[in-house]
Amino acid sequence: MKPGKYSPHGRQQRRQPGRQEKDEGPTKMEKILGNLVWLSALLCASGISYVCWLLLSGKLSPSYYSDPQALQLLEKSLSSALLLFGFGTWALAIMVIARWPTSEVPGWVLLAAGTALYVAMAPMLQRMSPDIDFFGLNSPARGLFSVLRAHAAGLLFVGGLRVAVGMVLRRPLAATQETSRTAQLPSVGGQESVRTITRQCWELVACQRALRDTCRRFKQRVSCWRVKSGCYCDANIAAALMQATREPQRVGDAPTRRVTSRARQSAAFLTKQSNLMPNMAKKGNCMACALYQEHQRFKFRLFSWIIFPVSLVILWFIAEPLRRLWMQMDHTLTRCFGNVSLLPGPGSPQGGALPATMDVSWVFVVVVGVLMISILLKAAEYAVFKRGL
Repeated sequence: MKPGKYSPHGRQQRRQPGRQEKDEGPTKMEKILGNLVWLSALLCASGISYVCWLLLSGKLSPSYYSDPQALQLLEKSLSSALLLFGFGTWALAIMVIARWPTSEVPGWVLLAAGTALYVAMAPMLQRMSPDIDFFGLNSPARGLFSVLRAHAAGLLFVGGLRVAVGMVLRRPLAATQETSRTAQLPSVGGQESVRTITRQCWELVACQRALRDTCRRFKQRVSCWRVKSGCYCDANIAAALMQATREPQRVGDAPTRRVTSRARQSAAFLTKQSNLMPNMAKKGNCMACALYQEHQRFKFRLFSWIIFPVSLVILWFIAEPLRRLWMQMDHTLTRCFGNVSLLPGPGSPQGGALPATMDVSWVFVVVVGVLMISILLKAAEYAVFKRGL
């Protein structure tokens, strides 16, 4: 006989698929993206290894490619290595972000990799090939330097963009959603009032019109958190709500049933919190109240609206100083790395300028702006949800 629908064996069999779904590993798409990450990393490593071999073997030395035929062969080899490196690098960046879309780690890794490649590239190239020529117009090393710095600038931009999406957009949204879930009270049919931006206690979704008629906070037009007394922390107000639902003329109608459910919810919350914190009814601990947390969520949303334009105005005034700071840092770090590298040979150029690449100082300004906005948002989140501002 097969296990029945209501037999213990039947219930156990019905629960097993759910348990298997809960314990299952990565999805098929995640496995595919994981394999593509490893393949992209292999391509990137192959390209950079090819470039390092060309440097360490001395093929980028001016004495090697003085012959036109050798120069042509070197340019083909260098083009293949850079193509392999570029394709692998950007495929790896895209696949890592796609594989872990909710993690901020890929953005910071791209920022660190782009910064390291941009700043330390010239000294490290000179260390691997001491007589490398960056300044000749037809020098392969000049093209190598320009392409690698362009990739570094691109990694800086993509990493900064990913950090911006994670810290400026996703993190505040996740924080407000988590707060909303924590503070959410079952709505019982009423409509939310929009008279104030941050919401008074009687304007929240949980408060019903039939409930407001008997609530002293609504009659006084004073929010419960201002006087430390409300339907979720004051036993007298909760009892008055329960008493209001027992009026004979209202027994059985839909508003009364909704108010009864809401009043019982208030009483249950009050009993639970009173057991945990006996003095809550006297002190009015608003930080433990779901209604107050919902009010704070609206307040945090208001602060987030203000932070963005204020940060843009501040960034407008400090953009040029930040660009000068980046150029000074670039010069200082390049000189420090150059002191570690081997000294150039007697035939190496002693002056000139490195080939110009895209202006990464603006990327630095954007990254600083993203960090400033994220810090201000975290400060506002701490002040609103932890300190009760």
